[in-house]
Order: sequence, then structure tokens, then C-alpha cells
Amino acid sequence: MTDSAQDAWRSLAGARVLLPSGCGFPAEFVGAIGGALTGREQVEIVAGLVLTGYGFLAELAPYVRLTTWQYAPGVAAAGNVSFLPLRYSQIVGTFGPGGAYPVDALVLHLSPPAADGFCTLGVSPSYLAPLADRVPRLIGVVNEHMPTTTGHRRVHVDQLERLVRLDAPLTEFGRSGWDEVDRAVAGNVAGLVRDGDTLQIGLGGIPEALLQHLSGHRDLGLVGMLTDGAMQLMEAGVVTGARYTPHPGAVEVGEVMGSRALAEYAAAHDTVRVVGADYAMSPDTFARVPGLVAVNSAIEVDLGGQVNAETVGHRIVSGAGGQCDYMQGALLSPGGRSVIAMRSTARGGRSRIVSALGEGSVVTTPRTAVTHVVTEHGVAGLAGRTLPERAAALAAIADPAHRAELLDAAKRWG
Repeated sequence: MTDSAQDAWRSLAGARVLLPSGCGFPAEFVGAIGGALTGREQVEIVAGLVLTGYGFLAELAPYVRLTTWQYAPGVAAAGNVSFLPLRYSQIVGTFGPGGAYPVDALVLHLSPPAADGFCTLGVSPSYLAPLADRVPRLIGVVNEHMPTTTGHRRVHVDQLERLVRLDAPLTEFGRSGWDEVDRAVAGNVAGLVRDGDTLQIGLGGIPEALLQHLSGHRDLGLVGMLTDGAMQLMEAGVVTGARYTPHPGAVEVGEVMGSRALAEYAAAHDTVRVVGADYAMSPDTFARVPGLVAVNSAIEVDLGGQVNAETVGHRIVSGAGGQCDYMQGALLSPGGRSVIAMRSTARGGRSRIVSALGEGSVVTTPRTAVTHVVTEHGVAGLAGRTLPERAAALAAIADPAHRAELLDAAKRWG
């Protein structure tokens, strides 16, 4: 039996509901809330990065409030939003039964069922795949445009409390542009990558430029996220997963983040395994991946190597995401490296390498989990270095306009 989107939301009035994020966010289904709830009924939706923007919160203000662990442009001004600080590895435990913030129901954005009645979670199974076995109320949004992917648990239509059918294109994520500074940073990062390594990279200009720099490498692996740039390296035979120990010849990611062509590529190649967060974020998995190179960004890094990737002063601009999980995971990997890659200055010429984190700044990744910091001016290797040595190395890759001040501050460390 198929339900309307409005009927599904009426059944969820008063509930706390976890939704997929990224390209799996079911925007059209969420938009149906306004036609479903009336009076003082309200639903709390819980989600991470919403690529479609947050205008729907203003339109649905009487009926919806959002709890998120991932701030993004526009969310702060949307109103009716609460921020929940979480690392990606904590999502399943936090929102599952018995967790610190348990949800009442899951919305699963599903591919059309196969002949045996099983659906896949398509491009965004990450934290939903392990929770589908634990949260009793499952709302299935079956979309003709959601590709069938491999690697994670499947969901049978008989498990669904409600089944809503959609015929709506998936949200796409456009590729970031980069400039010569991004390219210089990426070139320095590429020097840390060896043939056969497994990469974890995020989104933005530096990761895009890095993928361009890696075209001459061989047999790279990939975890975390599949993007259009990474797909091009797969098509070119650069990313093969040949030395990826858990599943040789495969790439394993929790999210497919990019174009429609990327989603179709993931569906057409069973070497792309789209996996759940319980597996992707497991220390046991990290320890089985030799040469894991985790490359992440920062807003600022202090002279001891502490990383703030979330706040500008007291203003939240991002979230912890999976940065610390992957950075610490790289330390469990035989021969792994945990890398912070960033431009040396922010807007207005402010140095991203600072003598100390300022008021309101948070520590996203501790100094003990960082082996390298990279800017356009070079690479600071931090592993095995004392605090004074770290401070001197970081000051040396800062923007020249700030280097003397930072070197002077570095002297106070030792």
C-alpha cells in the first residue's frame, strides 16, 4: 500500500525524525509538511548538511524545527534551528534507542524495490543503514531517481511503516572551483601521497585541486566520500583500490556527493561500495587500511597543532563532521598520515596559523591526531616533534607577513 507524503507526515506529528543528508536529502518530501500539519502540531527533523538550502524552514516555521550537527551557509538565519555538536562516528549511538538524543523514526530515501522486495539506501546510507535495524518506525520514500547501490544493508518494503513514492531528481552537488593558491596547497599535499595509498578527502577547492595533482599516481584507494573528481580518477585507472585490504579492488564510501552522472556511475559499478557509518568509522576498519591519508581543512591551527574547523570566534560556521574520526583513524592505519591542508591566510589577510586559538574557538581535532599541516608555503611535519619544534615548523609555513610574529611567539613555547 502506498501512502501520500501528507499522510506520512501526519503520522509523524510530534515526533523526532532523522533524515538523510547531502544528495540523499528528500527535499520534495520535506516540503509536504506544510500541507499535512495544522494547528499546533510540530515535527522535529534531524539532519546534517542540507544542500537545497534552508529556505524551507521559514516556509514551514509553524510546523518544523531543525536539529543539526552540520552548520552551513543560511542555516543560522533560518530560525528554529538547534545545533548539536557531534562527531560523525557518534551519530548512530546518539540517535539510536538508548542514545543521548534518540529519534522516534527514520526517513529512508530508497531506490525502487527489486523483485524480492528489497530496496537500497542509494547515495546516502552512512548513518541510516545501521539505524534501520534499531529504530522501529521506518518511513520509506521510494524514488524512481534513486540509484540502486551496493555495500550496505538493504531494507524490505515490509519493514516500512509508511511507503511514499516520489519521482523527483536527486539534489546535485556542484564541483568547487580553485585558484592558484589552492593549487599550490594541493601540490604540497600530493607530495605526501604514495602509490597504493587510500585517500579520504572532503569538499572544496583544495580537495578538487588535489585530485588533479594525483593523475600520475597509481592504485590509489578511496574512503569517506565519492565525488565527481574522484570518479574521473577511477575512470582514468588512478583510483583502483587494488591495495585496499578490506575489499581489494573496491572503493568504500559513506556518501556519494556530486552530479547525477556520479550517482549513475556508483550504481553501474559494483566496485563502488556505499557503506554504513558503523563500518566506515570503525577503528577495526581503519586498522585494516594500510596507508590511509586523511586530508581535511581548518579555519585555524595553533602553534601546537590544535585544529579549529568549526567556529570563527563564537560564530559556528561548520561542524565537526568526520574530520577527527578520519584523522585519528589514519593513526591506526599502518603507514597512515593525518593532514590538515589550508590556505595560509583567510579573508582580510588574517593568518590561519595562530599563536593560540582565540576566544570562542573550539578544538575540532587535537594536536595528538595531526601528523602534517600544509599551506601554499610548505609542509610542517608534526609527528615526533616537541612543542617548540612544532611551533617553529608551523610558523615557517605561515604567510610571510605573519611569520616573524609567529616565530617570536614560537620562542615562548620553548
